[in-house]
Amino acid sequence: MYKILKYYIRLHRCKHLVFDLLAVIILLILFIDKKDLYEITDLSKYVQDTAKLILPVLTFQSALHATSIIFFANSSSEILQKFKDEDIFINGVQTTYKKIDQLYAYFGWAILIQLLFLLYSVMLIVSLSSNNCLWQIKLSLISALYLLLFGILYSIILCIRNIGFFFEILVHHTKK
Repeated sequence: MYKILKYYIRLHRCKHLVFDLLAVIILLILFIDKKDLYEITDLSKYVQDTAKLILPVLTFQSALHATSIIFFANSSSEILQKFKDEDIFINGVQTTYKKIDQLYAYFGWAILIQLLFLLYSVMLIVSLSSNNCLWQIKLSLISALYLLLFGILYSIILCIRNIGFFFEILVHHTKK
């Protein structure tokens, strides 16, 4: 986990991270009507049901990303060979990292985020099924819901971006 984080921090492009986070925040603002959250009679059940709904989505996305990494590692595609040979330049300075490392970092980051939010969802479901006094406070339930929705939306944005990378590699591979 530490290596994935280290590689992602070192090799990500700021514009991708900014876009990803801004897109998620805008989607959260657009889709969540705060007034409606206070009108839900059983907010605890609503959060728990939302977490249950998200579990298969996160599982599918992380499996998709893991399969993509396996494809990249085993492919003899010309473009992937090029990625394995070309160094990355950061701020005009050549690094010891290869372009394939950046691709692995992006997909590894997505898997890490998806699995962390998968774990968060499971912990939330288990926690909400007990009558923990923390969940009696409506604000803590709303905060848990926002974090859960942030996680799924961020995961979807990462998936869309990474599928774009994967598609480009496949298109390049099939053109040869």
